[in-house]
Amino acid sequence: MALFPSAPGGGQEVAHGYKGKGVLLHFVTDSNGRPIAVDSTAADGNEREVAKKMLTDLRTHRFSEKFAFVEADRGYDSEKLRSALLGLKYFPLIFWRKFRTVTDRPTTREMFDLFRIASQRWKIERFFSIIKRKYRRLLMRWERLQLSWLSFCKLALIAFWLF
Repeated sequence: MALFPSAPGGGQEVAHGYKGKGVLLHFVTDSNGRPIAVDSTAADGNEREVAKKMLTDLRTHRFSEKFAFVEADRGYDSEKLRSALLGLKYFPLIFWRKFRTVTDRPTTREMFDLFRIASQRWKIERFFSIIKRKYRRLLMRWERLQLSWLSFCKLALIAFWLF
């Protein structure tokens, strides 16, 4: 999932997206809504490529070879990402975009019912609201350098786990 902080000052990796000038913060959380990884891209960046890179890093560095579920919103819907996640032993529970013309696909609700799991999307939304309320520095990007911006983001995640 991604959070959109605006960046009126500009800088590295700042671009005009569908919400205006800014950046996207991409988070990976565990099943309880606690952050595991963060990355930042320009507002017009490719969300699917960032998700694939972040989940590949998590699989190779931190987690075992067990199969895991990945739930994401419609912005991450693509066949390339779904097949890459299946290759990494992640089962993608990603909502389909509305403009897709494939009619034989199962709905996401049918996939949830098939595996008898409930949607956990509210946990990442709760995490976003905590980030917006507690770490207001992340609501707007004032840093010009990408490294400084990511450092503040990672510092907020460390503080999230400590406090």
